[in-house]
Amino acid sequence: MPKEGLNCQQQSLSKSEATEISGLQSIVDSKSTLCCIPMTFGEMKTNEINQLNIYSTQQRQAIRYFYRGATELEIDAAERINLPGSLMEYAGIDKDVVLFAYQNQIEIWAKDKYDEMLDNEPDEFGSIAESIFGGIKPLGNLHDPM
Repeated sequence: MPKEGLNCQQQSLSKSEATEISGLQSIVDSKSTLCCIPMTFGEMKTNEINQLNIYSTQQRQAIRYFYRGATELEIDAAERINLPGSLMEYAGIDKDVVLFAYQNQIEIWAKDKYDEMLDNEPDEFGSIAESIFGGIKPLGNLHDPM
C-alpha cells in the first residue's frame, strides 16, 4: 500500500519506502534553515496559500516568503537527497548538518548554526512554555487507579 507521506520521525527509509514517496519539497526558513516537507503536505500548504488575498500587502508577503527557494527534491536510488548548492549556501551548510524532524517537516540546519541556536535559549523560555503548555490538560492522570 503506498504511503501518504513521509513519517518524519523515521531514522531511515527502506528502498521500497523511498520509492513510494512522491518526493520532497524544500522551502527556506527565516532563520537560514531549510525545511523539507512531503509533496502531499506541500500541495495542501499550496492550496492554503492560494486562498490568500494578493491585494493585501501582508498576505502577498506571506506568499512570497513561503515560496522563496521552494525546490522539489528527489530521493535517489541510494536513498539520498541532494540539496542544490544555492540552498546549501543559503543555510550556510558546508560540512555537517543536523536534521530536526517534527510534525510533517524536517528542518535541515548547518550544525554550527543549530548548536548556536540551542546555546541562545531565550531568557523568557520558561514564560513562553508556561503560556503555551500551562493550560493544557494532561491526557491521563498518573495518580488515577487503572
